[in-house]
Amino acid sequence: MTYILGAMNKLVTWLKSILRNVNKTIIAMSRKISPKTNNPVPSPTIGLGHELWLEKYRPKTLETYLDYDKYRDKIQKWIAPIREFKSTPKPFLVLHGEPGTGKTTLAHCIMAKYGYDVIECNASDTRTKKQLSELINTAKRSVVFEETENTGKEIGLIMDELDGISSGEANGVGALMDFVFLDDIDKSDRNYKSRAYRIRYPVIATSNSIKEKRLESILQFGVVINITSPSPESLLGLAIHICKQEGLQLDKTQLRQIIASSSQDYRTLINTLYMIYVNTKSGALTEGLANSLIRLD
Repeated sequence: MTYILGAMNKLVTWLKSILRNVNKTIIAMSRKISPKTNNPVPSPTIGLGHELWLEKYRPKTLETYLDYDKYRDKIQKWIAPIREFKSTPKPFLVLHGEPGTGKTTLAHCIMAKYGYDVIECNASDTRTKKQLSELINTAKRSVVFEETENTGKEIGLIMDELDGISSGEANGVGALMDFVFLDDIDKSDRNYKSRAYRIRYPVIATSNSIKEKRLESILQFGVVINITSPSPESLLGLAIHICKQEGLQLDKTQLRQIIASSSQDYRTLINTLYMIYVNTKSGALTEGLANSLIRLD
């Protein structure tokens, strides 16, 4: 009996290791980036051409974004003068929080809601105004912005990993400020932080931290929102929806255990449900092993 229990424990440990590795691969593939080459890779299909789960169940609209009500007022106040007047004291919306809380997903939902075509870049790639300008112009010439497919939409900028932006004399912060503001900032005017400036594009920046001193120039012209993990109840609603859509037979107690083990990270939750689904369909997952995966540490 001791031998059997020891073998089962080794098997469960092995499955947990596989699941963690698959989670990393799924996330990389969902971004359509090869983890080894950093090149685009085709999205795999699941079953009869279903989308990859992480992308399939990622919130696409503000209405489906988990716990959006917590952030609604600040976001609406930020976007209102930009939409109405094309000018604002605060062209930056800075979303900060722990990895896996859905900052970039929220940024895309906001841009979609208000009708912007998105240009997305990494802050570390914009060290000079020239580099940023070239990046934007390259994106404009992409297929999405070809004349034959001109949507007539305005452009919004999503800048990931703001805390990785460069500092120094020729720095990314200065480049971003110079590029976004069409009007000069006169710091001799004691009201310079509150006056409305004409801007080129609205910018939503994501960051794990906003403690870096080099970010001060951006933060004083931004609306800052701390993005936290979705509530367990919101994640439960998402998990129940996925189970209904995919025919997974898991009760609320099991789903709550999965949510607890996922550290309230919706990506980990989705990937765990995906693994249970795949192993169940293939007949490789017994009830005992399913319970072990549900209690994944």
